[in-house]
Amino acid sequence: MAGRSWTRTFRAATDAKPWRARLPLLVLLAGVTMTGLLYAGLATSARAGRDAKALAERATAELRAQLAFTQQLIEAIPSPVFFKDVQGRYLGCNRAFEDYAGLTRAELIGKTVRDVASADFAERSLESDRALLERAGTESYETTLTYPGDGSRHDVLINKATFYA
Repeated sequence: MAGRSWTRTFRAATDAKPWRARLPLLVLLAGVTMTGLLYAGLATSARAGRDAKALAERATAELRAQLAFTQQLIEAIPSPVFFKDVQGRYLGCNRAFEDYAGLTRAELIGKTVRDVASADFAERSLESDRALLERAGTESYETTLTYPGDGSRHDVLINKATFYA
């Protein structure tokens, strides 16, 4: 080749053990570390979920027990007891109130005093309820009621109180 000179350089043979090189080793260690961290995070998250579920189940059981106790306590009171929402709809009552009203609890729930009492008493009760809701607290007053079951008239003392859930 007429006067040309060719130079060729050769590199040393590649290392037969590439795992000894720094970059691949660092990548491998980073991958193992990330895998371990990911596993730890997922395991912690799963454990926290189980703990939260167990806590919620315990709280629900305690709440049910308290509700059952409260209902039994209300049932044990011999006087009629009821409770209503801010719209005046009955939310619950005891057996004595069912007997007084001449209706079952299922028939009372969701109804207003206008649905279950005389018009005169209903208006007095609604007026009293409105005044009590405006100022919050307790109220007591005497009135005469006619029991729907037997038509008898009774002088009664009515106690009302507000509560907010």
